Amino acid sequence: MTWSAIAEPFAGDAAAPVATLVEKAKEGERWAFERLMRMFHGEIFRMVYHRIRSPWDAEDLTQEIFLLAYKNLASLKEADRFRCWIFRIAVNKAQDHNRRKRFLRLFEPLTDHEKQRELPDEDPNDRSSMDAIDRESFWREVGSYLGTLPRKEREVFTLRFVDHLNIREISEVLGTGESAVKTHLYRALAKFRKNPSMSRWVEEG
Repeated sequence: MTWSAIAEPFAGDAAAPVATLVEKAKEGERWAFERLMRMFHGEIFRMVYHRIRSPWDAEDLTQEIFLLAYKNLASLKEADRFRCWIFRIAVNKAQDHNRRKRFLRLFEPLTDHEKQRELPDEDPNDRSSMDAIDRESFWREVGSYLGTLPRKEREVFTLRFVDHLNIREISEVLGTGESAVKTHLYRALAKFRKNPSMSRWVEEG
């Protein structure tokens, strides 16, 4: 379902209460859900933006939230609880987004500026400083972890998560089949999750 029609005039009662619109939307009346989007888009966007601080990501995430709400509308038992329900969806999606973003940011190599920082003098309340410290600790532990892996597993893990190659590209680089690449990768990931120092990063991510 696309939402291009949201900017266009729609049928139905513009003054209908939320519960009525929800019931109409459940019955397949598209204009009713588009009306709900008009009513709540601004609130949901502001809530998401406040948490992730990126207007582009916030807009994309807002569209995902409404699409998820539309797909799962039948599960909403009390139509007059729509606002609370969609806010709960939005909060969960924003939290998931931030967890993924923070975890992926750990894989970003330190910049030269960050490497040269005198870490003991950093402001402990400075989020960017803390991110740099986290990444430095993360890469130090990853380096130790990679040293414990067999060569093939270490190569596949590094190509996938450090160099960001996909399975096909890794297969071509190593001159081995994709099934073998997947096997080495799954084994490395299983060890990653079982490694005490690495499991902490997975849990936080």
